[in-house]
Amino acid sequence: MGQYLLPHFFTFKPIIRMRSPIKYLLCFIFMVPQASIAQVDKVTGLVHYIPGLTTPDSLNATDFREQDQPLVKGTLALLCTHVRTFTASQVILEGIPVTNLVLHFYDDRLFRIDCDYNEPLSRFFTRKFGPGVSKPVSQFRVCKQGDDKFLTVWGEAWQGKETAAFVVYRKGYTTGCQPEEDARLVLWSQPLSALCSECDLQPTTSLMEEYRQLQQGK
Repeated sequence: MGQYLLPHFFTFKPIIRMRSPIKYLLCFIFMVPQASIAQVDKVTGLVHYIPGLTTPDSLNATDFREQDQPLVKGTLALLCTHVRTFTASQVILEGIPVTNLVLHFYDDRLFRIDCDYNEPLSRFFTRKFGPGVSKPVSQFRVCKQGDDKFLTVWGEAWQGKETAAFVVYRKGYTTGCQPEEDARLVLWSQPLSALCSECDLQPTTSLMEEYRQLQQGK
């Protein structure tokens, strides 16, 4: 095990002289490695959309539309009967417009949230969960009309005890060789998502899911 060095102002002589139990407790707290104290499950949900708790019945029917059930990967007609998907063009959360929102449910329990990651949502998310872990930059050549027209993709990740979040940023040229810049947030329940691993949940942004899965595997 690694050794933890105490700051220079800590000496063992004052610690030995402490009499009060409160002083001993405070001394112990300061001596515990900071990384151990900081291990807090911060990722849970997006305002009132909470994986494992939110149900389809709680959704505002005027905002959401249910979509066709996804297919089992590698099939043309076999449905994932346990999965339901609802979409909304925009909802307001904590005064923030959240656009292109997609909610996936397994046996009527929310397990995945997808939405655009705009600047107001980015500020709210970072304020609530702290900065994420930066992921490497990747470049893809999806435009065939020029050698210098790449699509650059990078990411940011948050890890909780049972939930996780990932933002994929894209900037460059799409398959139609049009300039584009956007970002998508995915927040999911890890136990429930494992039950749906065979379901083909189509990403709303090209290369988003491929990049996210590539970085999760590292």
